[in-house]
Amino acid sequence: MALRQTPNFSLIKKPQGKLRFVESSFLNPEYGDLKLVIVPITKNMKQPTTEKIYSQVVKRYGQVDIRSKEWFCLEKNYKPGSILDVACQSDTWVILAILKDKDGVPYRNPDPKKDGLTIAMDNLAKFAIYNTGTVHISNTVVSEYDGMDKLINDMLISQGINVNIYTK
Repeated sequence: MALRQTPNFSLIKKPQGKLRFVESSFLNPEYGDLKLVIVPITKNMKQPTTEKIYSQVVKRYGQVDIRSKEWFCLEKNYKPGSILDVACQSDTWVILAILKDKDGVPYRNPDPKKDGLTIAMDNLAKFAIYNTGTVHISNTVVSEYDGMDKLINDMLISQGINVNIYTK
């Protein structure tokens, strides 16, 4: 009787995600079945990190403002790096991420377990993998945070998540 060999899973490669630069507005996401639009917010909600982006999203999807205020008032899992998903359409969800403190300073820490941006990107990667979503983000947000481009590559694209960066 022959012994059955266990398969070597280290030989199986994960599919690489794709990075696209799209010349349109992030409010009209393209490419992908489930579109996850990333919107950063601050800890105190009075000063969204990028007010222009937040106000554009609220103007397009009104329920985002209601859900973000509920999240702030309830303070359930309201800490640096936390994300909140808001279903705006059947195929478009806005992901609110707490990336700055109440003074508008990014949560950056040499320890990755305490770094708000790293925690948020890790949570986003898990969420996108679970829901098989495509991440859509404005170029303004990517340029605002140091190291975000590296985190997008290391935590999203390397795990097979497609990322679209919008230039307008």
